[in-house]
Amino acid sequence: VLKHLKEALTGDQNKEATDDSIYGTHANHCKSGGQAQQGVNLASDLACLCSAATATNLCDAAGQVTDYSNSGGADTGTQAAAALAKIVKKCTSPDETRHISIAAIDSALVQFASLFGTAPSTGANTENVIGGGATNNDCDGRDENSACIDYNDIVKTKDITKIPWVKQLLDARKLLIEAEKQTQQLNANKVILQGLQLQAATAYAILGNAAKYSQAVEGRESAAPDIRTECNKKSKGDCNGKCKSDGSEETKGTCKPKKVEEQQSHLTEKVTGTDEKSDK
Repeated sequence: VLKHLKEALTGDQNKEATDDSIYGTHANHCKSGGQAQQGVNLASDLACLCSAATATNLCDAAGQVTDYSNSGGADTGTQAAAALAKIVKKCTSPDETRHISIAAIDSALVQFASLFGTAPSTGANTENVIGGGATNNDCDGRDENSACIDYNDIVKTKDITKIPWVKQLLDARKLLIEAEKQTQQLNANKVILQGLQLQAATAYAILGNAAKYSQAVEGRESAAPDIRTECNKKSKGDCNGKCKSDGSEETKGTCKPKKVEEQQSHLTEKVTGTDEKSDK
């Protein structure tokens, strides 16, 4: 975005508005019929509109800037750069830092387009001219009436998208739109991610409690593979010790491991000798 903004201002991202080479004569940069450098950059266009031999046009805030004109040695890139430096100093600085936005670009371009053909200049195709007074639209900077830009070499029917610095602003606008879309998508993804995190936390809590319950239940029974195998091998009449039949009749049921509490009780009986008594 900054690259496009810099190129809109100076026509070259490696040059500054103080560089003489981004400007030129009125014949090439302001008038029609020259090298068609009108609109090559915003800085040059401002010099054409806001400086003349006797006064300024469209730039009341700039005051009487007369450095760049058609008189004497004033019709040069050096003089155009000097004029712009004075114009910029006379412009009121914003109270706070402003950030470039889609709305700001749109507003600026709408205002710029509204200036086409509004000055009372005469001549052919004045709808493609900005500035100029009642007598002519030569745009050579000889006086206030000639502080203008004739875009007829590059613009037809007010199509400002053909102007180089306008193209750069539109390219910057496209990038801002794409960045805004990506920001919106990132925000949407954040919401989705937060939802997934909540679901994961909920599932973890549920599964965690279920696992604890399962462990508690399994802890009440002997799950050791060797004990289970040992009990399964025993017959109904032999099912004792750590094993216990789950059948109610002598010939029915399965020999399975006892619950932990019963196994502990059995061990206690073995130690104290009460097991034999109870068997009797």
